[in-house]
Amino acid sequence: RAQQPDATFSYGDHPLHTCDFHSTGEGARPLIVFLHGGAWQFGDKARRLQDRKAAFAHGEGWHFAAVNFRLVPEACIAEMAGDVAAALADIMARAAELGIDAARIVLMGHSSGAHLAALVGTDPRYLAAHELEPHALAGVIAIDGAAYDANRPSAGRMFERWLVAPAFPADCRAELSPSHHAGHGANARSFLILHADRHHGEQQARSLEQALRTAGTRVE
Repeated sequence: RAQQPDATFSYGDHPLHTCDFHSTGEGARPLIVFLHGGAWQFGDKARRLQDRKAAFAHGEGWHFAAVNFRLVPEACIAEMAGDVAAALADIMARAAELGIDAARIVLMGHSSGAHLAALVGTDPRYLAAHELEPHALAGVIAIDGAAYDANRPSAGRMFERWLVAPAFPADCRAELSPSHHAGHGANARSFLILHADRHHGEQQARSLEQALRTAGTRVE
């Protein structure tokens, strides 16, 4: 049965600037903010409504939120990451109202959403636009992500051409790569990186792990 959010609110002017909030009860509780996948081109915050993400978070005493953002080709990846940062800033501004412990907010993403979560958690420019820094995030959970290093392949040649290349102009791939920024040290406080048993997926995960460890960021 589809899970209905306790509240849906807008964090900007675009129709996709929306967030679903699933409360787990009263009191200042930690929060997981989820970013959907879809090759930066597809997907929705209500995707896979029958899964157990919100229910699992509630079982652990966490609130759960799912965010929509603009997609390629309407927006570029930098603008998408800007949307995510704006959503986080809006959530933090609503922390008292929603019963969120603002010091314990974790950004979680799957596939292309994992890339966006890692990018916002490593490149300080996005949160800086809202007078925040990556360290404001207690952590990032990156699930089976792609393009942490956009100069390396994330999939086989066909899928790379169809799903990854349209989102990454050749002249700015480093700027859109979390692995490029992570080594500079201005990162979210901790990272959990999960990858499927695929060659390219593991290589991408290891590239991000190595950069985070170089910066002294806690990573599993």
